[in-house]
Amino acid sequence: MVDIVIPVYNVEDYIRECIESIINQTYKDIHIILIDNGSVDDSYKICSEYAQKDDRIEVKRINKVPTNEAVKIGVSLCRGKYCIFVDSDDWLAPDLIEHLYINIDKYDGIKCGLTSVWPNRTELIGEECSATYDRFAIDTLIKKFFEDTGTIADTWSNSRCGKLYKTELLQRCINKCDSRLYIGEDLQLNLYYLNECNTVKVMDDYFGYYVRRRDGSITSMFFPELPIYNVDFVEDLYFMADEFGYNNKAIDGIREYLYTSSVLLSLKDIKLENLNYVNIFFNQYIRRRYYGKTKIDMKVLGIIVVYPVIIVGVYLLRKLRKVLKWKES
Repeated sequence: MVDIVIPVYNVEDYIRECIESIINQTYKDIHIILIDNGSVDDSYKICSEYAQKDDRIEVKRINKVPTNEAVKIGVSLCRGKYCIFVDSDDWLAPDLIEHLYINIDKYDGIKCGLTSVWPNRTELIGEECSATYDRFAIDTLIKKFFEDTGTIADTWSNSRCGKLYKTELLQRCINKCDSRLYIGEDLQLNLYYLNECNTVKVMDDYFGYYVRRRDGSITSMFFPELPIYNVDFVEDLYFMADEFGYNNKAIDGIREYLYTSSVLLSLKDIKLENLNYVNIFFNQYIRRRYYGKTKIDMKVLGIIVVYPVIIVGVYLLRKLRKVLKWKES
């Protein structure tokens, strides 16, 4: 049996297509686990309707929690030997589960390529080839992540989707993951999972997982909590580097990228409310990271100090331009 874990949140426009693509899979021995994460639209109602018609579907409703916590709840309900994750606005080719299942026998995990579907175009995510990674190659990949590249996107990929996991290994690994994370939770899971594997297979010549790309994703917008989410993720990566026994050279680069991108995203849409960023960073980040420590990362501190000046300056400049235009009219 293969379990399919689907966290659901406010996707009434997409969830039917997602479920339909799963119940019509050519591989039939499946258990579909729908975790409604506090939806306020008709997502839960739609999921329940499908559960009444198909006894392979289990629906659980929970109060809103980070996606990582919802995923953990879903994994705890798994019954089969293997598990696959599907985002609730994505969909699968009819033979995806069968394609992965018949190829996983010799491996601890297997992944396929992804097809990104934008409103006006599609893009294949993968190398259009297959490869096998033994324990030595996996160790090299993880070491390269922490000490050099800071990514596994070009091999195993950061996403939890498009992969077939062994449930026994998955349950062991996901319990190590930080339930607080809103950013980077998939990458954290995959790093822990790879560290438990002896061999995995990458099948990037098959692109049967379809990713719906749309505006308003958590990676393309600023919100006051974003800086703290970034801090939580980066702190976890530093901890994992120590736990795995690697240096953290690449994590420094990830930290710089995430903190700087927070600033740039906020400047795309200047709002007075975005000044909450200052209070969040000073009241929480500085206290958590630097109190009781002697070494201060001046680059990060520089971003924190310079940011309020930038955001206030741009905000006042825009206000001034509006006043000048009003006077000229």
